[in-house]
Amino acid sequence: MAAPKPRPTGSEHVAADQDGAVLLHVPDGLLYGLNPTAAALWEHLTQGKESRDLVEILAVRWDVDPDRIQADTVALIEDLSRLGLLSPVEEER
Repeated sequence: MAAPKPRPTGSEHVAADQDGAVLLHVPDGLLYGLNPTAAALWEHLTQGKESRDLVEILAVRWDVDPDRIQADTVALIEDLSRLGLLSPVEEER
């Protein structure tokens, strides 16, 4: 069985600029602020990028150690999932 990959639930509205993004989670009316790195992660998730590719993409874009990006990416995906902003989708083999 393939690992699930996170995807936005589709119940969000996003406003983004060079300083990051704000997500409005429509079901509960809450706003969530994302810094530029988290906004880039969100953008890639909405484009259907594989979670295993996100670390490499973000490490290159932000010139940060991949281990640091890996830990931060996992933590952010867990947080966004817990808040109901992401849901897992089964990856294809």
